[in-house]
Amino acid sequence: FTLLSRKIPAIFFTKGPKSKLVATLRADQGGMALAVALGIAWAYTPPALLDRARTLTMVVPPSKICCSLLSYGGRTTMNRVKTLWSAIVVMAFIVSGQGFAAHHEAEEAAADAPVYNFLTYRKAARGEQFERTALIEKYILPLMQARVDSGQIVDWSLWRVAYPEGGDYDDISITSANSYAAISSGGSFQEQFEKVHGAGSMETFMNAIRMKGDLVKSEIWRRNSAIGATESVPYIRVNFSKTKPGKNAQHREMVNNIQQPWAAERIKTQGAGWSSWYLVEPGNLASPYNVATVSSYKDFADMEPRDDGQEVWARAHPDKDGPEVFARFRAVSTMARQETWRLVYTTQ
Repeated sequence: FTLLSRKIPAIFFTKGPKSKLVATLRADQGGMALAVALGIAWAYTPPALLDRARTLTMVVPPSKICCSLLSYGGRTTMNRVKTLWSAIVVMAFIVSGQGFAAHHEAEEAAADAPVYNFLTYRKAARGEQFERTALIEKYILPLMQARVDSGQIVDWSLWRVAYPEGGDYDDISITSANSYAAISSGGSFQEQFEKVHGAGSMETFMNAIRMKGDLVKSEIWRRNSAIGATESVPYIRVNFSKTKPGKNAQHREMVNNIQQPWAAERIKTQGAGWSSWYLVEPGNLASPYNVATVSSYKDFADMEPRDDGQEVWARAHPDKDGPEVFARFRAVSTMARQETWRLVYTTQ
């Protein structure tokens, strides 16, 4: 990068055939201005360029850089230059720390943005699951990737029920978006489909897949909280529960203050992530469950039960009695079902 000004000292990083670093300094200006300028540049320079700068610094150490700093009145003293170099490093870390804090705040704001999951459950026709899955890979996955690339949706994934098998549905497709408006943006499904696959492709797809499976149900969930890796993981365990009448707020408080800290401690040694969700559609009274927690795992072996539950609980809540807390959970909600889902396809 290059910093140029009549008032501010300038330093030039150039990479030639021998990766030389050439630096010039206007010594008649304050060295601290250079330190501040370099600190800001370090904090907000793209990572690729920073890697280049680090490489050059390793090739040409600070002592050699000091010897290359020139002033109009002659060669600057080594002690003064070393002091200047130290100031540059200190200011760079201070300002880059501020840049990291701003970036972290932006990440937290993004994490707080609403996330809705639009779920569709389907049952594959007997003997047709393999061909149906191939059609989804050929037609639906590219369509959803195009919607992700255009910013309409956050992501899309297809899951298969691993345990228990033989239930009412086999596959679950999940489309994630930040709002109801986003999920319905971009025109009709047919318009978007044929934009990706060409005119007439929608009819071809529907004729091919029509007899290969049936729609069982659809739902909309809103995310309450999430920690760790919750996307593009090969396995998830979904726990569905039903809150008791008038206990929704109390249940959410316990999930946030009791269950989430426990999950954060658990994924240090097992699992990849955890999230909690609340059912939006259909409403509470129309469904056998209305809340869910999802634990994600890096592979199937990672899901094996362990006998360290008491140790994990003690680390997460050393001042709380486990049996008493579990009794409070049972007083506000009832476990409805548990399922393990395996990832089939996902967008990038």
